[in-house]
Amino acid sequence: MEYKEMTVEDVPEVVKFYYQLAYFIKDETGDEYFNFDLSRETGLEKYLLESIGSPHAITFVAKENGKAIAFISGEVRDCCLPIS
Repeated sequence: MEYKEMTVEDVPEVVKFYYQLAYFIKDETGDEYFNFDLSRETGLEKYLLESIGSPHAITFVAKENGKAIAFISGEVRDCCLPIS
């Protein structure tokens, strides 16, 4: 198994993993927040493509025999704490 930073070629698989996770959470919790339509454009693919090379977001993809099997993603949204 290998781990590497997500590339443009990995984005479609990562999008599928995100949706699988959302469906799993929806099915397990019954939370209506996760009630969405996959046929509608969500902007997820665009977001992931724009995050490649960003200093504020990173996604790693795990591959086995060249096939993506998992991902982990992180992002810094607010990096400054308020002065108290």
